[in-house]
Amino acid sequence: MKKNISNPKNLFSLILVVIFGFSGFVLATPGDLDGDGHVNLIDFFLFAEQWLADDCISPDWCGGADINHSGIVDFSDFAFFAQNWSPATLLWSDEFDGTSVDTSKWTILSEADGSDCWYRPENVAVSGGTLKIYNKEELYSGRHWTGGHIDALYYPQYKYLVARVRHSVANSYIWATWWTVGWTGSTWQWPPEMDICEFQGGPGKSPGQSYHWDYAGSGHLYAGDDSGMDEAQWHTYGMYWDDTTAPIFYVDGVISSAPVGPYEGTLMGAKLKLTSSPNSQKRYSGCLLGTMEVDYVRVYDAPPVQAATQHLALNKPVTTSSAKNSGGAAERAVDESSGVTRWESNWYDPQWIRIDLQATCSITQVKLNWQNAAGKNYKIQVADEPNGPWTDCVSITNNYTTGWITYNFAAKTGRYIQLIGTARTTAYGYSLYDMQVNGTVIDPNHPDPPARTNLALGKTATSSSNESGSYTADKAFDGNFGTRWSSGFSDPQWIYVDLGATYTIDTVKLYWQTSAGKTYTIDTADSPGGPWTTRASVVNGSYGLKIHEFAPVSCRYVRMYGTARTWTYGYSLWEMEVY
Repeated sequence: MKKNISNPKNLFSLILVVIFGFSGFVLATPGDLDGDGHVNLIDFFLFAEQWLADDCISPDWCGGADINHSGIVDFSDFAFFAQNWSPATLLWSDEFDGTSVDTSKWTILSEADGSDCWYRPENVAVSGGTLKIYNKEELYSGRHWTGGHIDALYYPQYKYLVARVRHSVANSYIWATWWTVGWTGSTWQWPPEMDICEFQGGPGKSPGQSYHWDYAGSGHLYAGDDSGMDEAQWHTYGMYWDDTTAPIFYVDGVISSAPVGPYEGTLMGAKLKLTSSPNSQKRYSGCLLGTMEVDYVRVYDAPPVQAATQHLALNKPVTTSSAKNSGGAAERAVDESSGVTRWESNWYDPQWIRIDLQATCSITQVKLNWQNAAGKNYKIQVADEPNGPWTDCVSITNNYTTGWITYNFAAKTGRYIQLIGTARTTAYGYSLYDMQVNGTVIDPNHPDPPARTNLALGKTATSSSNESGSYTADKAFDGNFGTRWSSGFSDPQWIYVDLGATYTIDTVKLYWQTSAGKTYTIDTADSPGGPWTTRASVVNGSYGLKIHEFAPVSCRYVRMYGTARTWTYGYSLWEMEVY
């Protein structure tokens, strides 16, 4: 449960110093269980509720308390939690724990919102620990639509403002905003306007963050970014400014946007506002209308400390759906050549490139350096396992930019990160000079798995047939993603490799070209004539990397035996690896 505690820092800091000997705290995100950017006693109560939980799994990880993703909440997590304790002081908050709006903190407005909507006080309510602003299609005060609006009776200046917000359903047609205008003396002023979380609803939209100003005769100007967040999920949205810095925006305690604008436009206090109504630009009779929900609003004397980031992907292991030739191999995208070497895929969609960061990391930024043949539609995703499930960091459509593109987003946690493209800007393959992944290592003490040897590399291979002399069985074991084995255009077909001696194996990786196996088995034997024992079976297979894991078994021969293809062409394998 949330705790409305104004300054819990001093007592617990003393406890931490006694237990751990810590006197400083350097990271920002791990331990911030309520997402406001600060690790404090409010988070400690949430952490205590999960203490010794032993059923933590992705993606929740026991409400974030299992910081190192070990499956249990224990002292190793508490060490991270303690290390990240925030020095910031909570100055003001509303946790919305009552049964109605606290009118000592807020004014509930009753006024027109445009020509055909009204901010109706009855649409603002508090229940279940959250503020709710309802949006309705109804006849009221001569209007056809109603929403709600409250203004805070607290006017902070040069502080960190943060609220935890979501909307009851996705893709609704509401215009819901957590925002501020200027405050001087006893009067509000516009501009400036800081939209900390502005959802201008409709399908495909996400909350934006922007700064509006009018300084030195510039007229009304603004700058900002889309957050990329799912508006139906809980996230925290924050903003900090001071007398030398224009507004900086945060999502889940991590800097998400720093619009370029004059700091001189915000040299004043802020009037805090929460508003929601049916979107005047898109609403129509019968459209879906969600509810704006706010878990809390808080004001701190300082913004969240941002952890120092590093290039997490530099020279890390990479796999990819395809590589046009050895000069365009996947590892070229993480060698920090800055435009000299590159990964180039084959000339069809989709394609992907995947990086093993070799530790659980908190990722906040990805930089792509596209060659002229860039991705048009693609996603950047993270996961804890090499085969997912995957969580989107960003989803891009209609990109035609080449060169460097920087994507900032709320922190995502995982060990694996991939770019998966579904459309290209040219007829050529995806061509990427560099993929930089920036963030912090969450679990530096987690040992990397020992390096494994591909037992099939360069070994003798045999197949049921070959499409031609250019697509022979040995091409699937040469370590070159620019060559491949392709069978005759019929079923069944098979390919096997002689490991040269008996080994204990538990994994077979197949890198399928577009013409892949739909139904097939992975088999092992002690001699080329069998008998063969099936270790893995696949139905409804598809192209790309397929990893087949099974109980360890001793064998000398490993086979893929296909009985149905995805295309009318033959079975086509870039590589077959055995571990």
